[in-house]
Amino acid sequence: MRRQGAETSPAQIQNFFFTRFVRNNLLGTGIERGGFRGGRDTALSSVTESDVDTQYNLLPNYFSFTSTLASDRWPILHSAMESWLQDRISAASFRFNRSGGLTDQERTNRLLDGHSMTELLEDESLDGDQLNDVILAKGKYLMTVIESRIQEDNFDKKLLSFIKEKKFSTITEEEFLQFLFFFFLFDLEPVMAAWYEETQVPAFTVGSIGMFTVRDGEQRRFNVLLPVTNISETEGIVKIGMISGRSRRGMRAGGSLFEIESTVLIPPKTTREIGILLDTQPLMLQMDTTISRNIPSTMNLPLWERRSEEVETFFEGDRSTPYEEGQFDIPGEYIIDNEDPGFAVAGGGDNRLRSAIRRLFNRSSTEAEYLGYNPNNPPGRWTPVINQNFNGTILRTGLMIKVGEGSNKVSWTVNLTENGSYDIFFYNETMGRGMGRGQRDGGRGVNRQRPAQEEKHFIVHHEDGTEDIHFNIQESPQGWVLLGTFRLAAGSNTIEQTDKGKGAFLTADAVKWVKTSQD
Repeated sequence: MRRQGAETSPAQIQNFFFTRFVRNNLLGTGIERGGFRGGRDTALSSVTESDVDTQYNLLPNYFSFTSTLASDRWPILHSAMESWLQDRISAASFRFNRSGGLTDQERTNRLLDGHSMTELLEDESLDGDQLNDVILAKGKYLMTVIESRIQEDNFDKKLLSFIKEKKFSTITEEEFLQFLFFFFLFDLEPVMAAWYEETQVPAFTVGSIGMFTVRDGEQRRFNVLLPVTNISETEGIVKIGMISGRSRRGMRAGGSLFEIESTVLIPPKTTREIGILLDTQPLMLQMDTTISRNIPSTMNLPLWERRSEEVETFFEGDRSTPYEEGQFDIPGEYIIDNEDPGFAVAGGGDNRLRSAIRRLFNRSSTEAEYLGYNPNNPPGRWTPVINQNFNGTILRTGLMIKVGEGSNKVSWTVNLTENGSYDIFFYNETMGRGMGRGQRDGGRGVNRQRPAQEEKHFIVHHEDGTEDIHFNIQESPQGWVLLGTFRLAAGSNTIEQTDKGKGAFLTADAVKWVKTSQD
């Protein structure tokens, strides 16, 4: 067995397997990342033979198939194949609430944004874990792109059969290219060139989800329409997983988490409407944007409380329409989000304790930029947090703080083009009264004891002066909430929010101005 051109001794191999066994089964730190830790040239393992997890096996069938994919031009191609195979057998993960800040995938995506694979492989400032994460993410992405472009249902079966035929031997680059062309008439050359040199990362927005019911003979079926727009200049991939009533029965029987799974390749500047047809009530839709600028990169969209419209026809599959910059903008409407230049934190910056901790652990600004949305332990200063319920196009983030005395402020400043009366809204990511009436927390039932926001304090600057507003949000819906109507002059206009309020914590996200009348 060789790693990076050096012979690996039997003792090293034994140590590798024993360490993996201990981490997987005794320490609970999870399966090694596709065999990359400690080296990036591993044999294609038993995933080609079995779809079962190798946990609890001290020596899994790692040597059943010791094929190696060798390429002088694309030496990392083997690692890409291995990561795709490992991902293929991994159990689908699902968490309704994320518990931390940036995930490993999101940190990796930030490394990839603006940097080519070639640049990152040559970047000596990256540590081993960062480089492994990049290889893992780009490897899975490469193979998924190939599969999506070929668009054949039996692609993975043919590929696995090809690998099995080459067991105990080296698969050359030429043999792999011939395999792709013979079976699928697919040319890998341009894909690999883009994979190594592409510096852009896609970005996606999600439109309004359509829910429909349709009669098919005596059967009542459910049709979900999901519009996803790639607003970037480079193609991207989203993975869709649908959980339904049938999925729950399958999970109890040890089956798949998702009733339906789909991978969709979306060209740049394109909206793709994805139609999903189910025989049972849809409960949850998971959308994984894989490599993207989106935060969070994976969203779990609840469907069980959405009202469905009765229709006579349904759509299944996907269809595309071109996207033009600004096509979703509404005339007379201005939105300033916490990620926009018009948003500011008064007296921002780390406090001494936080700065000392970050220096002690040498945490980069990327790692410390966002925290998890945790009402049970809100920060003592306005701090960026991640929650898919926040407003945002590609960044679903806001700021959170423990309720204080009013000395800590944030502000939204907009440049209005006309005088007039404006409705002013703020975005509310919560559901009112903690988790909200009827919303379930991880399947444990309604949780009314979770800390909640109760009252926010805004300061609105308008033509007639300044107005303090203490707004009770306990009964406010999720989404845009009307703060009031005010006369505003053209030019710069500002709204502030302080940390004064009622409840356990406060959040600040986005403000919207909508023109209602003119002078």
